[in-house]
Amino acid sequence: MNKAYDRVLETFAKDYRKQHFDAEVAKAVRLANYDLHFGPPCASDCCAPATDEHGNENEWSGFSFEEACIAIKEALEDLPSKLYIDVMCEDYSDSEPQYEDCPVCDKSGMTVNDEGDEIKCDNCNGEGIFEPDYENIYEVERLQLIKAIVGKELSNYV
Repeated sequence: MNKAYDRVLETFAKDYRKQHFDAEVAKAVRLANYDLHFGPPCASDCCAPATDEHGNENEWSGFSFEEACIAIKEALEDLPSKLYIDVMCEDYSDSEPQYEDCPVCDKSGMTVNDEGDEIKCDNCNGEGIFEPDYENIYEVERLQLIKAIVGKELSNYV
């Protein structure tokens, strides 16, 4: 799409992981992604084991791929079914954009000039409301959100 869209989607994904993924779920995501790309950690001598940010070898420590997917799926339960990304403001919302009332004319579309005459409001061009800028707002489905949060390949399993 465009760079602003990608930045906002990545910001949402980071915010969601920070708010909803504890250390165990974050570890499950790393290990499950590693498993998908290279096979189970430490399963063969030909691939390097997954490591954490400190270079320590990660182990499943009680997780299997299936159990990791279940833990990840539970952490995604609060994910909205749709997200709305405004690329002009570079912001996101889980509620659909709404019309906004004009604060100058109090949604009547008319104002009073200095001479006391009623004229069309310049702020809203006489409309009384502001329509959302749908050309710059993208609706993102839940599957795309999951892909942004856990990765494209892993999203097929959670």
